[in-house]
Amino acid sequence: MHSLFLLVLITALTALSTPTFAAKADSNLKKDFVVVEDLVVEVDALESINQLIEMTKQNLVVQEKLASLINEFKEARKVFRDGNDDKKVASLIIRNAYEIQELVNENYLTHLFNPEFLSEIKVIAQMVNRQSLNRAQ
Repeated sequence: MHSLFLLVLITALTALSTPTFAAKADSNLKKDFVVVEDLVVEVDALESINQLIEMTKQNLVVQEKLASLINEFKEARKVFRDGNDDKKVASLIIRNAYEIQELVNENYLTHLFNPEFLSEIKVIAQMVNRQSLNRAQ
């Protein structure tokens, strides 16, 4: 996460054209230099884009997992609402809600979802602790 922050910071700084920040090209080294408050930071363009590609791949994996969990959650919820109140279905709903909530929060994705959906997920995900306690007894 730290490298993503640095990558975003350096990318943003190179785009700025204010006198405090400047980007200079060194054609012999094929490197860019970013001047930030009298501190020169060397940035390799290929390394930067490769880091961005890697972070994008990692984000895609998380987003695909989240989409799969949401789909499973909605299907199980529909089955449960249609009268199949089996404990396995209820357990699946609770587990998926918990995992959805964890992924959304860990990846700062709450702004992408309807507040009612997030509220429902939160209430259901709280049952994970109760379910764990019941198994322990």
